[in-house]
Amino acid sequence: MAQTVTEEIRVQKGAIHCEGCEATIERFLARLPGVQAVKASEDAQVVQVTWDPDAIGADEVRAELDGLGYPVER
Repeated sequence: MAQTVTEEIRVQKGAIHCEGCEATIERFLARLPGVQAVKASEDAQVVQVTWDPDAIGADEVRAELDGLGYPVER
């Protein structure tokens, strides 16, 4: 069985401001090769992502969030 990584990525406060934002994040990140599960939370301002580290890295996931307009806290 392939190894997986699950990480909560915190976005800048207020970046996720509605259910539409949650759905956009979940839809676009789920399309990335190696991403297995995505759950975005407006309340917590976090995106929980599970992925295969042999297929994609944390930096790529964070870059995709930034590119979608949801800046990641550094």
